[in-house]
Amino acid sequence: MRKMNIKAALHYQLAYMLEASLWTFAIVLAIAIFFSILFPVIITTFSDVNDVVYEVAEALTIDVNDENGNTVIISFFNLGAVAFVSLFIVGIAGIREDLRLFLQHGMGRYTTFFSTLWCSLICATVIGAFCELLNIITRHWELFPMQGLNLNTDYGFIAGWLFHTALFFSVWQLGTLISLIYYRLNRIGQVLFSVSLGAIVIFGIPNLFRGWINIEGIEAMISGISDHVNVILFASVSGVLSAIFSFLLIRRAEVKE
Repeated sequence: MRKMNIKAALHYQLAYMLEASLWTFAIVLAIAIFFSILFPVIITTFSDVNDVVYEVAEALTIDVNDENGNTVIISFFNLGAVAFVSLFIVGIAGIREDLRLFLQHGMGRYTTFFSTLWCSLICATVIGAFCELLNIITRHWELFPMQGLNLNTDYGFIAGWLFHTALFFSVWQLGTLISLIYYRLNRIGQVLFSVSLGAIVIFGIPNLFRGWINIEGIEAMISGISDHVNVILFASVSGVLSAIFSFLLIRRAEVKE
């Protein structure tokens, strides 16, 4: 087994994640400022819809109520959503390249796994804190063009920080797990896995939620995802389980060109 050198590997990973994060933030900020100048405020009245539709709209937007009871929806860009998708892509694409590079430089699979694990946790913590800071700014300045992930519920900075950290960590680990599953399968296995995954997304998930397509079901779902504790626990457990399965897969992963 090749030697462990987590410090050097982690330094390399954090360096490219810092550069990528700064570029992403700069691009999103520029776009957000541009669109906030063109479309600063949109005022929409929900007086003709039921309470469930109002709650759904409220959960998906930043809003404040004016003196007439109308909901003011602020034009914004959600950096938290961008980070969520970006870290998922990093989890998928990063593990294979890092595994190949680290093995070429005399570092083993354990180094690759644990450095990636630490990097994902550090990045999730730092980016999560930044996103929650954006939420705090948005609550005091409604015209601020960016925010983090937000469930529009009353919670403190620590809960929001943990909320972001758990989601970012879990989505990175999920991306890593999916990537390693493909990496370990042969061509036929990859095709079967892709078909199965597509079937779950297209048929399984809609059938699972079919019983919830009513007012009571939507209200129950909103109540569940509006609780930060539920989301934090679910995301944390999902991230840990994904990391465990990734460890089992990477131990005997062969290097592929």
